[in-house]
Amino acid sequence: ACHLLAVGWVNLPAESRGNTRVGRWGLPQNASDPFGLGGGITFSLNRTFCRDILPSFAENYLFSTVPNIIQYVTCEEINDSIRRAMLTWATNHPYIHFVNITKSCRLENGCRPELEVTTSARTDEIGPNVAAFVQQHPDGLKFRFDPTTTAGDEAGGDYAIEHTRMTFLQDVCWYVDNTFCALFHQSIVNFAQTTTLVRVLLFLLWDVAALIFAYRTGKYLIACSQAGWDGASAELMRTEAKLWQTLFMIFFLIAPPAFYFRVYVPCVECYDFEATVAHEIGHVLGFQHPDEFPELDRVAVKPMGPKTCHYATMSEQLKKKAIAYASDTNIDPDMLRATSGESIMYSLTTNRARTCLTDNDLDGLNYLYPQCQRMMIRQPPSLCVKSKRNIGWLRLAITIAIPFAVAVVVVISMSLLLQRRMRRRASSLRLQEQLVRAMAQRRISDLEHKQSTLYRQNKRLEAKVQRNRYKQMKEAGEVPAGGMRTS
Repeated sequence: ACHLLAVGWVNLPAESRGNTRVGRWGLPQNASDPFGLGGGITFSLNRTFCRDILPSFAENYLFSTVPNIIQYVTCEEINDSIRRAMLTWATNHPYIHFVNITKSCRLENGCRPELEVTTSARTDEIGPNVAAFVQQHPDGLKFRFDPTTTAGDEAGGDYAIEHTRMTFLQDVCWYVDNTFCALFHQSIVNFAQTTTLVRVLLFLLWDVAALIFAYRTGKYLIACSQAGWDGASAELMRTEAKLWQTLFMIFFLIAPPAFYFRVYVPCVECYDFEATVAHEIGHVLGFQHPDEFPELDRVAVKPMGPKTCHYATMSEQLKKKAIAYASDTNIDPDMLRATSGESIMYSLTTNRARTCLTDNDLDGLNYLYPQCQRMMIRQPPSLCVKSKRNIGWLRLAITIAIPFAVAVVVVISMSLLLQRRMRRRASSLRLQEQLVRAMAQRRISDLEHKQSTLYRQNKRLEAKVQRNRYKQMKEAGEVPAGGMRTS
């Protein structure tokens, strides 16, 4: 039941209800000092940050090691995502803003930004289920106590955050097109079941196309074994007569694996980079995962304003009943889940990507960094700066279109070559037919000439036989009175 109430905010360090000290950035003692919230939290990207993390963006690859023709994610796009993630918090509070000193740090030795952004290889100490993490005071320096709140009061006993490091793991898969991937996240309730269903459906489509391809290939091989190349050519010509069926087969041989591996998988198995940065910025500011410490989740009972802004510490806020533990309130849990069911500070997963503050996130920000001037206080709902890129549709089109176009060109080229060969074959057969006809005609003429010659010879022989017979009869005195008759 406690986990269902994980809808409020939790501050660092999250230990127990007995420890109400929290960590926060404070205003400098001297108003002219640029440190902390006085001049903005300075940050710098590691020199090799872009080079190290860029290969982890799945959108830049057609296959696992084959880069896309178009590089959708660049260093500039990564920097823009970091800037927008920081604005997620900065646009909702006048004292929170971030100053990029990356360029000056690369020119100066000994530069020490208040927020370092870097990458790291995974180690046993980090563990297997971490995509990014934040360290408070990674240099080992002790925390200073009693920071000055943004309302100008001393937060007695609280920790003063003065130096942090945000680290991204290099072996993690990232994406930046959160607008496109949100289509999957919003329509999917159970990611495991949906992924299984998608796999089965796409495999069936691909399997049908593969069976058609195997059937046709078998027919070509049988025709080739029975009648040689001419048999295979004839079979190919019969197949190519139904070109739309061939194109259908090619499309479903290419589209299902291309969609699954290069579009669907990155959106459901990779991490939203901008949402991750926004989440980690929450850690930088002093927030913890509310779903991991549901018994410590707090909600605002009273709105931030001139009467509540001077409650400097969490213990005082609880004592004055400005805030309360969510599990101790009479607020309907269903209502709480409906208004703030997916806090930006929920533990990161590949299928949970949020780049905007919920109402309770904003309340937590206001109470951790209180303000007294009503005109400067941002009450719920929060302002949200989001990019609408939708390059996923372009990636989908190119991922399928390029292999499909290549396959179509190959098929059409083979068809044209086959037609050319068949035309040549037909032309050769016509020539052979003409030669055979000429030879047959000549043979017929020769036979007719021989027949005529034989006929004449036969007539001459018959005449000679008649003459010889007449002569013999005459010598024998058997010649009839009327003489010899010839027929």
